[in-house]
Amino acid sequence: MLSAVFIYLAGVQQFCLKLLGEPSSFIFIVVTLSGLLLLSAIVLVFQWLYRLQQTQVQLQRANQELKQKIDQQQQIEVALRESERRFSSLISNIPVSLGGFVTDITELKQTQKQLEQVKSQLELFFSQSLDGFFFMMLDEPVQWDNTVDKEKTLDYVFAHQRITKANQAILKQYGATEEQFLGLTPNDFFAHNLAYGRKIWRRFFDNGRLHEETNECKLDGQPMWIEGDYICFYDTQGRITGHFGIQRDITERKIAEQALRDSEESLSLALKAAKAGTWQWTKNQNRAVWSEETFRLLGYKPNSCQASYKSWLKAVHPEDRDWVGSCIKQVFQQKTNLNLEYRVLLPDSTVRWLSGIGKITYDEWGNHTGITGIQIDITKRKQAEEALKQLNNELELRVQQRTADLAQANQKLQEEIAERMRTEVDLKQQKEILQTIFDNVPLMLTFYDATGRIKMANHALEKILGWSVQELQEIDLIAECYPNPAYRQQILDWMLNHTSGWLDIKTRMRNGQFLDTSWANVRLSDGTSIGIGQDITFRKQTEESLKQKTAEMQAMFSAFPDLFFRVNSEGIILDYQAPHLSELYASPQSFLGKPISEVLPATVGYKCREAIARVLQTQSLVSIEYSLPMPNGEEYYEARLVPLETDQIIAIVRKISDRVLAEKALRESEERFRQIADNIREIFYLSDLKQHKILYVSPAYETIWGRTCQSLYEQPFSFLKAVHPQDRSLARETLKRQKKGESTRCEYRIVRPDGSVRWVWDRCFPIRDEKGQLYRWCGVVEDITEHKEAEEQLLYDALHDTLTGLPNRTLLMDRLEQLIKRNQRHKEEQFAVLVLDIDRFKVINDSWGHLVGDRLLIALARRLEKCQRASDTIARIGGDEFVILLEDISSVDDAIQVAERIQHELILPFILNGHEVFVSASIGITLSSEHYSQPASLLRDADSAMYCAKVRGKARHEVFNPSMHARALRQLTLENKLRRALNSQELFVFYQPIVSLETNLLQGFEALVRWEHPEQGMICPNDFIPLAEETGLIIALDRLVLQKACQQLCDWKKQFSPNAPLSISVNLSGKQFAQLDLLEQIDRILAETELEGQYLKLEITESVLIENAESTAEILRQLQRRKIQVCLDDFGTGYSSLSYLHRFPINSIKIDRSFISQGKNNGSNDVIVRAIVTIAHELGIEAIAEGIEKVEQLAFLRSLGCHYGQGYWFSPPRDSTAMEVWLKAVGQERLPESPDISINYN
Repeated sequence: MLSAVFIYLAGVQQFCLKLLGEPSSFIFIVVTLSGLLLLSAIVLVFQWLYRLQQTQVQLQRANQELKQKIDQQQQIEVALRESERRFSSLISNIPVSLGGFVTDITELKQTQKQLEQVKSQLELFFSQSLDGFFFMMLDEPVQWDNTVDKEKTLDYVFAHQRITKANQAILKQYGATEEQFLGLTPNDFFAHNLAYGRKIWRRFFDNGRLHEETNECKLDGQPMWIEGDYICFYDTQGRITGHFGIQRDITERKIAEQALRDSEESLSLALKAAKAGTWQWTKNQNRAVWSEETFRLLGYKPNSCQASYKSWLKAVHPEDRDWVGSCIKQVFQQKTNLNLEYRVLLPDSTVRWLSGIGKITYDEWGNHTGITGIQIDITKRKQAEEALKQLNNELELRVQQRTADLAQANQKLQEEIAERMRTEVDLKQQKEILQTIFDNVPLMLTFYDATGRIKMANHALEKILGWSVQELQEIDLIAECYPNPAYRQQILDWMLNHTSGWLDIKTRMRNGQFLDTSWANVRLSDGTSIGIGQDITFRKQTEESLKQKTAEMQAMFSAFPDLFFRVNSEGIILDYQAPHLSELYASPQSFLGKPISEVLPATVGYKCREAIARVLQTQSLVSIEYSLPMPNGEEYYEARLVPLETDQIIAIVRKISDRVLAEKALRESEERFRQIADNIREIFYLSDLKQHKILYVSPAYETIWGRTCQSLYEQPFSFLKAVHPQDRSLARETLKRQKKGESTRCEYRIVRPDGSVRWVWDRCFPIRDEKGQLYRWCGVVEDITEHKEAEEQLLYDALHDTLTGLPNRTLLMDRLEQLIKRNQRHKEEQFAVLVLDIDRFKVINDSWGHLVGDRLLIALARRLEKCQRASDTIARIGGDEFVILLEDISSVDDAIQVAERIQHELILPFILNGHEVFVSASIGITLSSEHYSQPASLLRDADSAMYCAKVRGKARHEVFNPSMHARALRQLTLENKLRRALNSQELFVFYQPIVSLETNLLQGFEALVRWEHPEQGMICPNDFIPLAEETGLIIALDRLVLQKACQQLCDWKKQFSPNAPLSISVNLSGKQFAQLDLLEQIDRILAETELEGQYLKLEITESVLIENAESTAEILRQLQRRKIQVCLDDFGTGYSSLSYLHRFPINSIKIDRSFISQGKNNGSNDVIVRAIVTIAHELGIEAIAEGIEKVEQLAFLRSLGCHYGQGYWFSPPRDSTAMEVWLKAVGQERLPESPDISINYN
């Protein structure tokens, strides 16, 4: 406390004269109020009145005011002219005198000034900061430990902790005015979720501080993201009195992070539609990174080699390496983007075309840091001029996530500020330091003697301690105020022995309570002392409050994440504050007292100097952003420069690397996304659900839709207008499903402005936020017109014959099945099935060639269509077989009429290659009935009727009856038995002699197959030979007969006549003759049986020659080289032509038994036989007659000069055992001129 001097003047006028007179030395004399002399000594001699600044003016003003106010007091404050010392004076106007009390408050005023400066800076920072600051204080402190019910305490806190102070930044965050914001409680902030709020508050009070990111709402309900740091305040008893909070609006950062995630997701969806490989090369690390797809595109297994320029160039086709390398160099020299198409040579020597697109990346100084790009397989486009259909489904470039929390506020700065603020005394809380005389001042004044006994006390003491002036004269005040003897003695010792300083002690009042007081002594020359005391209870409370506020302020600054620098107008760094030294670009010793330009890099220093100049010029806040190379890599910062009144600047620096990197990553991701989206054939689109707008659509929309992208941006649902009217309901239903959050896939048609119709495949995927709420759509639309056309063509081809364009078997069976089902429901609705087969089509096909045969089938199809009604179906089910399906007929007569009409159409010839070709057809008819349940049954029966028509002479129609089915079953049964017979030794070879009609000598045998069934006995060859030809079993049958016949002849020659020119004749079917390995089979059999080729004679029919003349002629020549003879069997019954006999190397012809068996009296047959024999003679070939059974026939043939004969006249066909007996009987002699010799085989 400052020393105080009490002055008392005998008169107001004299005081004013002395006070306002010439500067000189004078004496203040203290006199009594009522004539009582209190002090008889000179108290002070003042020499310095002139040195007071503005003293006269102030005193004059105070004097004038006091003249008008009796018994009042006036406080003034004066300062010395040549120093900063200041004095406070309290002057009282009493009717008889003017008195005052002067106190030296220089140190207090200096402390107050420092505190005011700190307070001004803090208030400046508080108001200018972008962060939201607020104080939230409790009405009453609360205890928070295990001794209290925390839930009840939270009930009180949520109702009684209120916002007491807030800056503009936090008001802006919540969109509130100060009146709206002050007084809000936790119940107001967490009205939407009190449970969550109590959970946060409980964790906050448990730890005393909290860092949290929360999704909150402004007062108008608009959502926002907040990042906050909060510190609890405590009183001296450890109770929570409130807290301080710093909040930052991070909504933009969250939006950027969400946008980045959206961009990555969109990019991923785009890559699913396009198989593309990604790659990246960084200059600083000289390192390349490839995606797995890039490895595969270059022909490597993923990660099988080091991703590098060398590995890439190695995969490039040798012919392309030089110019590709030159292109890469030009990209870096000219700083252009990469865009080239080149070949790569895969390990299996296949060549793949790739398209590479790359973009050079730069730092903020324009230096390239690397190159990033994609490459796409464009082989198909290069080979077939088709663009890519999809790109790679994933890019491996990922954006680094936020890696560090915001740093805590600088502790050191807080400590310095706290040291200054410990001495802060709020003007409202300062105790009155000026004392007035007795009852007119708030100080307790006492006069006491050397023994410590009170002589006099003022009304302030009376008022404060409670004893009246009269009582004070009667009691021992010291004893009353300090009842403890030991303590009282210490007080008396201090009163009597100390004349300077203040003593703070506890003093008991009249009511027995104690209060804090502070006392000072002024020793007078007569041994008495003046005791000056004051009630310092309020000061003690203020000091405690100051201590608590200092702690609160320290806690507040500990939450600041920023760096603070104080610089002067020259840019010299005067002071700093940082949460950690590692946050600084350089050590404090290296930058304090130095200009910013010497500490920071040149570009950053220049930017800072410009910002300082603007701040000083505009006296307003200026923000700049810059980056610095730090040990852990490049970091980005934002500096906010705020002017102070002293031409100094406070720079608040915040690290913004996370935000800058997120924005950079977002830009790079968007660039990669656009590179892909702008180069794929599919439409890629992104739409916002809440805003009902298209955020992005790729350029392919204009190509496929035929409309501008801008029109879609302006009217998002305008694309529906282009949807085909028949598909529009499907598109709207798909939109409804999308709004429900479903992934959709649908195909629909669009009508372009030029009227053309295109098919598209639309795939849409929902995008959800971190809460799982749907807020965007992402989709890919592909033009599948060509695909749909191909599908339609495939479907058409699958259901139609490619040659004639008629429905095929599949479509026919489907329609048949529908008609059967309809007939089962409506028995009166009948239908018929007609099966048509061209007669002798194989002859035409083989004679004129397959091209002519195909033309015939096409022409026949067109004629059949002339006979077709609108409801009928004509189908080609294979080869030359057609089916006509007649619907809605009344009876079988309707089907017969159609068959007759078809036969009538076939009367006219077909003109093919300038030739007239006449054809006929056999037709089988089946009528619907209730017992038909399968289409195959109808076709089977109609087919049976058609074969019956062929058997009965062709060029006709037959209506199916059950007997035909029975016959077909018999044929099937016979076929199965025949198959078993081939493997079970039921087939035998019989032999019939061939005799020279001229010499009557045996010339050879004809081998004839016979079938002896174990149950049915001998089966007629006419029953199973045609069946074997139809089923193809004839090939195995022929091979069996040829093998056994050759072996038997060889055995007989060895047994009976080794040198006799006996031969064996074997019939070969057309199918056997058409076998590609026929000659190999014959050679093998001859080799196995050791029979020479000259003893083998093969009998073929005329149809074999006609079916494939060229190949047949070559086979016959090969047989001739092997000395194997060829006999034309059944001559005269088929397609006899003299040109065949002249053209082919035929050794003999066999006259059919039909010409012989009718006898000599049949004139026409005799002429035919005579003609055949004559032809044989003229051509130099042998004639063989079969079926000789009578002597007249033999005589007729001998008369004609026929060479050979066979028949029952000589011998019936016999098995090998019987024939051996017969041979032994006849030997080498001539055969008898009589019927066959009866031989006993037993």
